[in-house]
Amino acid sequence: MRRRLGSSPDNLYADVIATRARPRAACYFLTVMTHSAKPSMLEALRMQSEALRAQDTAARKPMEEALKDIDRGLWRAFRWLDEAIGHLEVIRPAVAHTFVLDKILTIPRPHFDRGFVSFRRRALAGLEVLEHVEMFYRLEGPAPIPVRVS
Repeated sequence: MRRRLGSSPDNLYADVIATRARPRAACYFLTVMTHSAKPSMLEALRMQSEALRAQDTAARKPMEEALKDIDRGLWRAFRWLDEAIGHLEVIRPAVAHTFVLDKILTIPRPHFDRGFVSFRRRALAGLEVLEHVEMFYRLEGPAPIPVRVS
């Protein structure tokens, strides 16, 4: 009388016991399974690499889009400041502030003299983006400041 392996609900480990009873058949079965069912090591590495590359590409797209958005915002700020400086150089408005240096010097309501805007680029994540925008300006007082050295 032959019994199928694992067919009895009483003995859940019947397959393990039967395999130990016939080691040659089990070794042959494992050898055949190893060669036919598993991909080669190179194929497994290739599949893992492609899966990670796909995840990396999907994860990078939002970062690249965020970098592009920040870059566009910095360019808008640069163009706005550059135009504003140009207008201020023509108008030369008074600044509504009094600069006080302790009890030594007071400059009441200086005027805008001139200025400029600059930027610095940087390569980031394969993109050439603006790193920062700088604004420089010069204020002029109503009269030259006398400096005495003793």
